[in-house]
Amino acid sequence: MGLEFGHNLGLRRALRGLPLSPLVPGYGRLVARQRALGLRHIGDALVERGRVLGVLDGVFEEGGARRRQHIGADRLRQLGAARGGAYGPLLAQLEAVQLQDPAALRRILLYQLVELLQAHPQGADPATAVALGVCPQEAGPLVRVAAAHLRLDAEQRRAVEELADAWADGKVRRAAGLAALLPAGGGGDALLRLAGWRRSPSG
Repeated sequence: MGLEFGHNLGLRRALRGLPLSPLVPGYGRLVARQRALGLRHIGDALVERGRVLGVLDGVFEEGGARRRQHIGADRLRQLGAARGGAYGPLLAQLEAVQLQDPAALRRILLYQLVELLQAHPQGADPATAVALGVCPQEAGPLVRVAAAHLRLDAEQRRAVEELADAWADGKVRRAAGLAALLPAGGGGDALLRLAGWRRSPSG
């Protein structure tokens, strides 16, 4: 759990430098599965009715008798076995993503939550984050940083969502072209800045 993005950083530091990109291969396929299920964001698949999401220090399900449960690869596997059916492919993909990168689940979730909050007319109201399933204690800080976070236009959003696929497929020239559409330095996204997308093109 110590590898989770934001682990033990505290409220203010954990929400600093929100992800500008999901930065995982297969993101388009993941979103297609999510939307086919009618889900607003991946977190809707991760918690049971009446429970809420904690996103500050990893991804947690809060509420109910268990109070607070970390959602990692093991929990995703349990959810996949319990829900099965139409949810199976989405949860299996999320499990694979989480096994490859322990911080990826939270990164995707925050990316999607920020997008939803920025597009909502009342996105600066903590009640909007609560309505999206975020626990009330974290809703206020989340909407504040989301409001201050860089807003992407349609072309930039396509670029950040396709970037990891281009790189994974060895399309270095295309990855560099997509990265060129983004702000210098990754727009405050440390992982995007460090990923080396602007390497000399060779493909």
